[in-house]
Amino acid sequence: MTVPVAGPGQRWTSRWWSDWRLGPLAVGVLALTSWYLTDSAGLPVQSRVGWLALLVLHGWALALAPGIARRAVAPGHRRLWWAATVALACFLLGDVVQLVAIATGPMTTETVTGVPGQAALVTAGVVLFLAGMVATPLGFSTPGERLRFWFDLGTVMAAGLAWGFYLAARPTLDARSATGLVGTPVLFLLELFAITRLAFSRVPPFTRAAGTLSVSAAVLETVIQGASDVYWWENGRLHLLLAVTVIANALVTAGVVVQYHELSVVVDRRGRPPRRRFSLLPYAAVASVYVVLVLTLADNGLDVRAWAAVAGAFLCTLLVVVRQVLAFRDNERLVDELSAEVGRRQRLAAELHHQAFHDRLTGLGNRALFTEYLEEIVAGDGRAGETAVIIIDLDDFKPVNDRFGHRAGDELLVAIAARLRGCVRDTDVLARLGGDEFGVVVTHPDHTVVTAIAERIVAAVADPFQVAGQRVVVGASVGAAIDRAGRRTADALLHAADSAMYAAKKGGKNSARVVTLDEPDPPRA
Repeated sequence: MTVPVAGPGQRWTSRWWSDWRLGPLAVGVLALTSWYLTDSAGLPVQSRVGWLALLVLHGWALALAPGIARRAVAPGHRRLWWAATVALACFLLGDVVQLVAIATGPMTTETVTGVPGQAALVTAGVVLFLAGMVATPLGFSTPGERLRFWFDLGTVMAAGLAWGFYLAARPTLDARSATGLVGTPVLFLLELFAITRLAFSRVPPFTRAAGTLSVSAAVLETVIQGASDVYWWENGRLHLLLAVTVIANALVTAGVVVQYHELSVVVDRRGRPPRRRFSLLPYAAVASVYVVLVLTLADNGLDVRAWAAVAGAFLCTLLVVVRQVLAFRDNERLVDELSAEVGRRQRLAAELHHQAFHDRLTGLGNRALFTEYLEEIVAGDGRAGETAVIIIDLDDFKPVNDRFGHRAGDELLVAIAARLRGCVRDTDVLARLGGDEFGVVVTHPDHTVVTAIAERIVAAVADPFQVAGQRVVVGASVGAAIDRAGRRTADALLHAADSAMYAAKKGGKNSARVVTLDEPDPPRA
């Protein structure tokens, strides 16, 4: 019986194989299996030792189960583990019933494989645990995830069926052994289905290592229960049955120990748990089916079991191939979605960049763009020739705001910006520096070019505007500074252009003043 354990949305910080309990468990199981393989001491002793070992294993797992249940995060996983705790108690009680039957009754098949009382307790535990597993949510959010989940689950189930049929469908199958293919074996097959279902869920109720051990134990138990009495009893393999049963239940206990160890060093993770990586279990299932095929061909050639193995191998391979094709298609969809998202983010970044360096009202560059561009031009290693800065300050703009309101003032600024665009060259950088002040950076100009631009600006702004249905007249005081030597700093150019603009304003407004800076800035003290 396998027992998944709870722990979604959590991670562990130490290696699971470092738990001290696993060492004695591995040594004990290895020693007991080796002893069974020698087929010594007789079946009565082997049976007593085997059921005592199961009693210890189930008791060990039952001792750890409540602690794991209390540490589970998801409510559904807590309910699952408490159901597993009750199931383990049923198995432990069944072990006691079986040991009493061995001590008080004659040696029969049932005293080795399980008396009716023990079988009833196991059945009750399996049914209870199955109900808890089926009720546990899987956590899938997209159809693609659900579809891949069912393909992975189908692959593992097909492999389990192939192994069960290999052991059960003997050439001498009689009515008694055929009856063994239903009842308890079917329950364990359903258990394999439910545990594998949880192992492939988006948020499984056990860690990866514990889940692998649980699924392995479920597969082994399904194969054991699927084999007929003919295979174990009439062929003298009951000692092997006991050995494999001990191994399967040891895997259960190991899974519980691993989960308990990992949850004891857990670090809580807030928010949505990460998506699980891909699982190798379906591929291992495919490989195991081909092992079944080789074994059947080696036994009796191409008989009914071989054809069943061929069908199982074909089905498993087909499921894996179709699942991979679906995964490739889903990956292609995700790549397309990612590309679209990257494009959207790039457009958003470009829009934000534009907003950061442009004036929202006029669409011109803002002070940040103006200053950054000027500093890059001035600081460039390959700078050559002249650089000029033009500062424009509107005359009599405030009365327009006071008389017609700020909306009319904004309308006037937009109209002025449109006229200013027609006054500069395509290579020049025009910006609104703030309020009613504008600036232009002119690269590689001469005095004539700068003067012509300044005069065009004065004339363009002086023409009347229509604002709010009214004729409005404003002016522009323009100051320009030309760095002929190409060695002035950005601050020096701005200061010189500002000074020239104020000189033009003091000289009567609506005029331009151009200055040429022939010498570099004096060195700073």
